[in-house]
Amino acid sequence: MRGILLFAAILLMILAGCGTQQSPQQLSAEKSVLLYGFEGNEIPAEVVAEDLSFEHTTGKGVRAGRQALKAHYPQDTLYKKVAFEPEQPWDLSSLTGPSAIALEITNLSADSTQLWMVLKDETQSVTSHISIHAGASGTYYMDLAGPRQQLDLGMTGWPGWGETGDAIPFQYAWGTRELDLATLQYIGLYIKGNITERTLVFDQIRIVSRPESDATDLKGLVNRYGKSADRDWPGKVKSDQDLKDQAAQEWKELEQSDSMAGRSKYGGWADGPQLEATGYFRAQKYQEKWTLVDPEGYLFFAAGIANSRFSNTATVTGAAYENVSDKTGKHVVSELRRDLFEWLPESADPLAEHYGYATSIHTGPLKHGETYSFYKANLQRKYGEDYLNIWREVTLDRLQHWGFTCFGNWTDERFFNNGRVPYFAHVWIRGEYQRVSTGNDYWGPIHDPFDPKFKTSVATSVAGITDQLDGDPWCVGIFVDNEISWGSYSHDPMRFGIVINTLGRPTEESSAKAAFVIMLKQRYSIIEALNTAWEAELESWDDLAQGFEHTGELTGKRREDFKILSEALAEKYFKVVRDAVKERMPNHLYCGARLADWGMTPEVARAAAKYTDVCSYNMYTEGLPGHFGEWLAELDRPAILGEFHFGATDRGMFHGGICTAANQTERGVKYANYVRSVLESPYFVGAHWFQYVDSPTTGRAIDGENYNSGFVSVTDKPYKELVHAARELHSRLYDIRFQE
Repeated sequence: MRGILLFAAILLMILAGCGTQQSPQQLSAEKSVLLYGFEGNEIPAEVVAEDLSFEHTTGKGVRAGRQALKAHYPQDTLYKKVAFEPEQPWDLSSLTGPSAIALEITNLSADSTQLWMVLKDETQSVTSHISIHAGASGTYYMDLAGPRQQLDLGMTGWPGWGETGDAIPFQYAWGTRELDLATLQYIGLYIKGNITERTLVFDQIRIVSRPESDATDLKGLVNRYGKSADRDWPGKVKSDQDLKDQAAQEWKELEQSDSMAGRSKYGGWADGPQLEATGYFRAQKYQEKWTLVDPEGYLFFAAGIANSRFSNTATVTGAAYENVSDKTGKHVVSELRRDLFEWLPESADPLAEHYGYATSIHTGPLKHGETYSFYKANLQRKYGEDYLNIWREVTLDRLQHWGFTCFGNWTDERFFNNGRVPYFAHVWIRGEYQRVSTGNDYWGPIHDPFDPKFKTSVATSVAGITDQLDGDPWCVGIFVDNEISWGSYSHDPMRFGIVINTLGRPTEESSAKAAFVIMLKQRYSIIEALNTAWEAELESWDDLAQGFEHTGELTGKRREDFKILSEALAEKYFKVVRDAVKERMPNHLYCGARLADWGMTPEVARAAAKYTDVCSYNMYTEGLPGHFGEWLAELDRPAILGEFHFGATDRGMFHGGICTAANQTERGVKYANYVRSVLESPYFVGAHWFQYVDSPTTGRAIDGENYNSGFVSVTDKPYKELVHAARELHSRLYDIRFQE
């Protein structure tokens, strides 16, 4: 990033002059404010390890004659933090201009480590992360305040979120962009879902001033191919001819490629046992392991890639139309967004056909606006006017060459009935019906399954895809909905948010509330019994029907009842959906709603297991967490991983994704490790990588994600390191699953 070398120099000068820890109140406006230096014999009282082992240390990663803090994160750490919580907030308000939090980190582990940092002021927080190479030691920082932080760019990762110079920035994940430096009161450094133990050394945690920068640095951020304009890397596309040359080379490789040995027609284990052939995919247990069985009766593991389609390949251009239907009255509504692009096609350009329009944007500076797909434009440049058909065939060739056995969720309709690679289909439930809230509805309030209109909407939505599938045996199953915000098992207000918020509503407004009242009446008969159980003071059932406000801790029989109500609502949802799916598609697997690790509870997981053929989960960790295996053992149902990925910033992307790697080679290593952990589970029948193509460099239109999450880049170039690792693992897929 422009200016980062100057910042690195400032950090090095600051580090040379760092002394002992200053008072945490009214800290002075110097170039650096040292929060923790870890000198002396005692670890500061406000340092909390949350069940981790930590100690003062000297040696590797520590400057001569100094001490630092060594933290040991055991295998399968789940949100364990080394946290810094002073009794009184730090007041850094006298620091003017751009500022950042910086610290020295050494990774003593044998593997690279994704470290998450949480910073909080009095009312808000920000979460960021970084991938630290095995054995690496350096200065890492996260911007806190300044002109850049006040911008809403419509992209998650910004320029500079990569390794440049001596200071390495953390990548923004979620939360506020700018904290209140007058009330900074929490620093947390944590790891989640690691499959091997880690040891990190922390030192010189400080607040530093950083060079001025503003939006002018962002002009011409991406070139005509939608890639970083001022970065370079091996194989970067710089001309249309580069695209054509890459296509010719890949075609030659695909033509010479050997197919995976020992595979059945549908990608199952042809060298293994052949069970009953039903003509469709099904799930059953084999040798105490859940597995899928392909239409010919061969054992099948669903190693797939999700989101193989053009949706979400478009980015917001900063323009809008006065009349969207006929695209008239075009005008720029965000100069900031418009200036990001070196090139966008004029209306007469053949590549102008890749403009679109987002009528609803979830996250970003605009709520609607013009979009452009550089990916589709690059396909047209690469393959010519028949690019859509060629893309389809090349994608099918790739998946077979790479050893994948299926497409995952959100398969492009062009791959329905393709006769070569199995796939999963997806249905969104649309319609006008009541909703319920958890209090933390990331994608919006969720369905009220007790509303009769919901059942009608489900039937209509499911019917919409039935004709397209037409009983195709290559369709493994159907996902319905995605990442519903059911709640979180982290603490009770989140876990039972649906119940708490629904009970607070009158029955006239909420079918779920009316159902809850009926269930409680059946459980307690008289209001006095409910009052005794809940330690409440309701005058009548009508009083409950008007609205009940839960306050305080959730304990005793009230907590037990909230669990029952929460599970009953989830059961109603999954039953209604299952009934609709089985009525229209009785031969296909109903695979649930892909429960996100941040948005599910034990009650919802049990409900899903009861009504789905295969339970589905989206889980962004290094591998399957140990605690999750215990959960699955309790349910004892077949499960599938709907999403995971690893990304890096060494090929022109500004953000590595939810889970990161040090570089492209390590993306492949982490892919193999993750899938192997799934293969070793007796419950999982598949794992789907998210996604086929990288997010747009300037952020996908719906929410600004600009992750290096693809098996191919925006220029449709496969990441060879990732492909090689996947192909090598896939060649041993069934041996690992059933013979090791």
